[in-house]
Amino acid sequence: MLMQIQPTHMLSDFGLIGPMVANCLNIPTSRIGLGFGTPPSESVLEAMFGQTPTEEELSIAYRIESSLSLATHTSRLRSLSGWSEIFHTNGPVLLVTVADFDPYNGLRQHSEYLGAWSDETGVEPSWGNPGGTKAFSYLTPDSKIVGRCKELSRIGLNVLLVCGGAIPDGLHSIPRLTVTDQLLKTGSCKDACSLVICNANHGLTLRSLELGLPVLMFPRYIEHRWNTSVVQRLGFGVDLSARSPDEWPSAVLGLVGDKELQQRLAQYADVLRSQNQSSLTACVNELISWIEG
Repeated sequence: MLMQIQPTHMLSDFGLIGPMVANCLNIPTSRIGLGFGTPPSESVLEAMFGQTPTEEELSIAYRIESSLSLATHTSRLRSLSGWSEIFHTNGPVLLVTVADFDPYNGLRQHSEYLGAWSDETGVEPSWGNPGGTKAFSYLTPDSKIVGRCKELSRIGLNVLLVCGGAIPDGLHSIPRLTVTDQLLKTGSCKDACSLVICNANHGLTLRSLELGLPVLMFPRYIEHRWNTSVVQRLGFGVDLSARSPDEWPSAVLGLVGDKELQQRLAQYADVLRSQNQSSLTACVNELISWIEG
């Protein structure tokens, strides 16, 4: 398709195939996104999986590389040598994140951390129950969500849960739990609650820290586990899925009752707001400069 279109430039995420073909055809390429598509180093894999990568996992990476090389040869494209050529970028690498959340922090060339911008469309948050420690939550409705919400209620959290799609049976009957299928204006949650509960997806996790709210996390996928490891290293959140429910009260108290932590988080939030407020404009300007230059 690229051979037929013959583009002068290509803007891609951090996936494999498109940028690889563009490199084979010598099309100038820029990348934009979080950077998770790049093959992580072994130390990053260890943080994501919680263990040293096995020989089988490393073997899979080598086999992928060999298959890509064979595909380029079969398609009569220029052969690329190894991951460095496959992921070579001759345009700007625009990372819509901050350095702390990039698995390749310090290892990328010609890259810039632009921060992340948020979309504030939605409704004002409203808790249907008075009292308790208030939290707002975005959780994927899976088989564990009802049990987890029951435990959060049991320890006294007053949770406003945004639940996309069909709301699982049993959620509406849980005390101190308000369920909605509408998006919230997250900025309005800053002074209305004390915690955020999520799956550690990048956007909401970073937004929570920008608002100065600590995070309780239930990671599901590899990138969630990476984000969780970063938040815990910074000291601004806890992976509740790794703890028994009996340990949850002390974990919550350690986040909302620690004044020194709150001060450090407020300082970190100031840095994030400073970087994020101009991120969209900076990204657009970088791309315009690259294309017109």
